[in-house]
Amino acid sequence: MFCFQDEVKDALFDYRKVEVVQQQFIKPSKIIHQVQDQNPKHVVLRVMYMDKDRSTVVMTMDDKKESYFIYVNPYLGKILHQENMKQDFFLVIQYIHMNLLLDDIGKNIIGFSTVIFIIIMRSGLILWWPKKRKQAKNGLTIKYKAKWKRINYDLHNVLGFYAFIVALSGIAFSFKAVRNSYTQIVNLGKFFPNEEKGYVYQPKKC
Repeated sequence: MFCFQDEVKDALFDYRKVEVVQQQFIKPSKIIHQVQDQNPKHVVLRVMYMDKDRSTVVMTMDDKKESYFIYVNPYLGKILHQENMKQDFFLVIQYIHMNLLLDDIGKNIIGFSTVIFIIIMRSGLILWWPKKRKQAKNGLTIKYKAKWKRINYDLHNVLGFYAFIVALSGIAFSFKAVRNSYTQIVNLGKFFPNEEKGYVYQPKKC
């Protein structure tokens, strides 16, 4: 659900898009002034320019340490919409998935539950493991033309194998050491600096 949030929001909310005008975007400084004029208690954290037909998104934080997304027309500087990130449906879905809305306590609950889940599935992986190489293909596909008992067995067997792979990636969200290990493995031990995105403007702190 979280993966398709952009498509869903685009279909539901018209403030996410603007009419394309044959002129340059206004400067970030003007957008910041416009936002702070209407929200004097907000501190601008970043300004994100999207595509030509997209609203510019300004991320702010108020005096209560609550974060907001403010959508601005990049050609006119007009504020189109303002939302508290805590009330965003898809962000709530994300936080439920990652920490049950319980911060570090929930994060640990999710992490250790996933570890237990992996241990259980590892025992299933032993039962799944093909005795011969030729049988490996049978363990990766579901035989829909077979009898219902065999289909039921394949659903448990095959989907359990793929779930095991997904669960291995899931614990990376809860444990930094695991996440760093995965990064090292995928990058073959090499270190790459973080990518700097050109459309982000971060104002200097006074």
